[in-house]
Amino acid sequence: MEHVKNPRNKGVLEGADVEVPGGSPECGGSLVVYLEGDGNGGIRNTSWTGQGDTISMGATSIVMGRVQDEGLTMQQVLDLDYEEFVDGLGRDVIGSRTRNATLGLSTLKAAIRIYQRDRRSSAGERATA
Repeated sequence: MEHVKNPRNKGVLEGADVEVPGGSPECGGSLVVYLEGDGNGGIRNTSWTGQGDTISMGATSIVMGRVQDEGLTMQQVLDLDYEEFVDGLGRDVIGSRTRNATLGLSTLKAAIRIYQRDRRSSAGERATA
């Protein structure tokens, strides 16, 4: 409940490299993840905005806080296991709402993949120029 009442890293991140929507109101929530990379596989900053049920918003706050607090790299986030994440939240709390609980993590992973794809595209353009 602490993460619902006082969400971590919530708000628009001005100057983000990518901004990725995720979820839908019918499925427990919708959000936008903002990501700023450091150009070397690290995450300089991340934030999110959105609305949804207690599970989706609380879990999003938890994963965003973890990324910042632990200084996770992009690869470390991509390697996070959904089942382990849900276990860490507590299956008794999540119940059958696994999709809601992993909304923030899956959207963050999508943002990282888009960032990496865009960086590869930019590097390829520079190499052929």
